[in-house]
Amino acid sequence: MPFERPGQREFGTYFIGYSRRLWMIAKMLERMYVGDPPGAYGRRLDFSTPHTGVTFFAPSRPTLEMLVQAAQKKLAAT
Repeated sequence: MPFERPGQREFGTYFIGYSRRLWMIAKMLERMYVGDPPGAYGRRLDFSTPHTGVTFFAPSRPTLEMLVQAAQKKLAAT
């Protein structure tokens, strides 16, 4: 996803990865930055510098329902 803040001379790309398993995203990023085999990394790093990163957890509906039920049981017990 491209972004820009021309007033700050910032231009770049947001990397957004969705996966059921976090290790898949971690492996993909490792291949982009380190390479597999080492040295065969993502060439966009020759022209850009990554500045930050973050990981978010988005639970599935069944997980959310389980958490709600557990909270309701806990509240009922008090």
